[in-house]
Amino acid sequence: MNQINKVSVVLATYDERENIRKLIEKIVSFLTPWEYEIIVVDDDSPDGTWEVIEEMTREDPHIQLVRRMHEKGLTSALNEGISRTTGDAVIWMDCDFQHPIRLIPSLIAGIEAGYDVVATSRYTEGGEKGWFGIPAQPSIVRVHKFLARLLSRFTTFILHPKVTDWSSGYLAVRRNIFDHYKLKGDYGEYYIRLMYHVASRGYRFKELPYELKIRMRGYSKTTKTYVSFFLRGIKYMIAIAELKLFKGR
Repeated sequence: MNQINKVSVVLATYDERENIRKLIEKIVSFLTPWEYEIIVVDDDSPDGTWEVIEEMTREDPHIQLVRRMHEKGLTSALNEGISRTTGDAVIWMDCDFQHPIRLIPSLIAGIEAGYDVVATSRYTEGGEKGWFGIPAQPSIVRVHKFLARLLSRFTTFILHPKVTDWSSGYLAVRRNIFDHYKLKGDYGEYYIRLMYHVASRGYRFKELPYELKIRMRGYSKTTKTYVSFFLRGIKYMIAIAELKLFKGR
């Protein structure tokens, strides 16, 4: 057993005012067995997400706010948050309740059991069924689900057979990995690069099945337009090609 004494949760936010308080309160409810810190990196959200966090920092000293005024982007926000962590394990997730918060104890348990990374997967046994979302979902959401699964199948075939979900974005990582690794990329391709790094360099990792939930409030940062899918897909393909050709160097 590798006892985890302190857990660090990093949340990268942009226009999540409607979700963030309830999300953090729910996260805290699952962290009670451990000492914890929650670091929220907000890219100066126009909707005032940072104001909610600022208020919460006065209520709970375990919560920290990093309000970025001159820099934006998911990957750089995560790197900023990770650089400030002091826990034994780092967890991050989306801030829209699509990732099941109830899995937090299982993620930590996996690290305590000796894994370096415990990642969630929609496509391992016990995860999502089928290639599309439920019929009631908007067509753009269902297309996104289809393309995400197709991307992961393709990436598994090209890069590593033991990783089934290359765009999950919800995982726990042993903190010392980041002593010599920094997330790279613009948006979701950071996750492809991270999982390839983990899988190809002999780190112990496992996947936990989950089903992506429907966003209840706010707007999606990924399912905007079909053009955005295409442009993001190009970045993902470039990342995959670079990793295949240069082995992550």
